[in-house]
Amino acid sequence: MKKDSMVQKSRDSATQIQAQEITIINGIDEKRVREVCSEMAVDAIKQCTQEATATALARIENFTTALIPRMEKIEEDFRSFTDPSFQFELQKAQKVAACTERTDDYDLLSELLVHRAENKTNRKTISSISKAIEIVDQIDDDALCGLTIIYTITQLIPTSGHIMSGLRTIDDIWKALCYVELPSGFDWLEHLEILGAVRISSVNTFNKLKEIYYKNFDGYTCVGIKEGSEAYKTAEDIFKQANVTPYPLENHELNNGYLRIPVVNKKDISRMAYFKEIGDEKYTVAILEPTEIEALEKVWGLYESDAKKKQEVKTAFWNLWNQFDTLQKVTEWWDAIPRSFEITPIGKVIAHANSQKYCSQIPDIKL
Repeated sequence: MKKDSMVQKSRDSATQIQAQEITIINGIDEKRVREVCSEMAVDAIKQCTQEATATALARIENFTTALIPRMEKIEEDFRSFTDPSFQFELQKAQKVAACTERTDDYDLLSELLVHRAENKTNRKTISSISKAIEIVDQIDDDALCGLTIIYTITQLIPTSGHIMSGLRTIDDIWKALCYVELPSGFDWLEHLEILGAVRISSVNTFNKLKEIYYKNFDGYTCVGIKEGSEAYKTAEDIFKQANVTPYPLENHELNNGYLRIPVVNKKDISRMAYFKEIGDEKYTVAILEPTEIEALEKVWGLYESDAKKKQEVKTAFWNLWNQFDTLQKVTEWWDAIPRSFEITPIGKVIAHANSQKYCSQIPDIKL
């Protein structure tokens, strides 16, 4: 029988290891994760007196219970818990957890650590998450709620090109995020600025919410193309030349007798998808080719631009908007905010983590 032989070469003073098989373990199991959290908790509460120790440990245990299932969803092997930099953030979160009795804070800390695990190499995001962890136990519920709503206003746009569906999506999200009474006055803004979550403008105020959505939702608030008009015939020719089938024009829900491309705004044309027939009445979801995108953008340019007609569509859009109780409620609140402000990277991280805690519809986005 021929013997296997292994030969190693190395530089002087190097350590050599020879083995038939090498197994590298990157993660740990849940039992070890709890042990790690317990070991670190002891160090986290060293500054507590004997009288405070039991309370602090109980709170950290509640935080650990909230954290583990969230981490398991993204890491079955809990590999982040073996990373020294993650362990330092974990211990910081434990110290914050020890200082708060609010169970919602444990959930928010957990979401922030999940984001920390998902952004291992993005130092800008990591630094924002680290600072956000520090203020979890200091931020008021109503201020955080207000910050989160405003974050969704500036960041989220529905994907549905159908107007009623798009507005219902926003209403559902805001309904979930209005978990406390929305803040009023100016104190909550100063509170957020002190914590580094926002930067308040000294003079400016926000635009009215309807003006923001008229602009952001120009695919909803457009006039469109009148059915059977010369513009419609031109659109048909453009679609034929670009081999765009079926024609991606639908009845305009806010403008009877008119058609529009079913998108939220013009930028969404490049992200459109459609059902493409592949034979025998079978279809597949396909994205648009560059020539098709160009054709749709040309058709968009055929939309009527009559100012009176535009205003009629905008009015119809806002009447529909106000049929949703939460949309109307948030609009009245937004329009009464006394000063505009910019959400800082710290504010964005904590608002995004908070939004995902309350609403499963919030997508993962680049922070």
